[in-house]
Amino acid sequence: MSAGDDMPSLNGYYSGKALAAPAPAASSRSRGRFLLQMLAAALFLAFAWLFVDPSSTVGKLIGQGLSMENSWIFADYPPAPQPDLPEFSLPVSGVATKAYVSDSKGGYQAAGLSIQAGSGKTVKASCGGSVTEIGGTQGDWSLRVEHAAGFSTVYKGLAGLSVAEGQQVQAGAALGLSGEKPILFALYADGEALDPVPFLRDLR
Repeated sequence: MSAGDDMPSLNGYYSGKALAAPAPAASSRSRGRFLLQMLAAALFLAFAWLFVDPSSTVGKLIGQGLSMENSWIFADYPPAPQPDLPEFSLPVSGVATKAYVSDSKGGYQAAGLSIQAGSGKTVKASCGGSVTEIGGTQGDWSLRVEHAAGFSTVYKGLAGLSVAEGQQVQAGAALGLSGEKPILFALYADGEALDPVPFLRDLR
């Protein structure tokens, strides 16, 4: 099964989605006006805080307002809400080191993990999703699992397989077995390679 135009392929070629152009920056005058307004609101709330019981409902609302105002003072505009992101975990236990993986421009970057797991360990799905591609040869299998929110994970170096293309897997489901080769694990968002470490709940 071939990969979509926006997903990395198992043979090392990647064609990531074009990123949206950033919004134009606000003018200096409008930014200064915004900062003054936020500063005035923060000072008002801070003054009101002195005369209100912090444990009361009004006090709690003012406290929330202070927190919001302080976070906005140093921004060009209020922060956009963050969507729920899937959680990931290490696919197999072992000694993990940084490894180079292909990126969307046909080059390589140190954004993967090489995991020395030893032979016979179960390699598990880092997150629930769908097995969209299987490649490689006997004793050296590779596969990709697509997840929610445009994320996907790639696993290489499997000695054996426990899944088939198109199969839905839950987080922690067996994908295959490790062998003598290290397991290469990579994480992508819309085809772009990411450092998986900040996303792994095992390492938080």
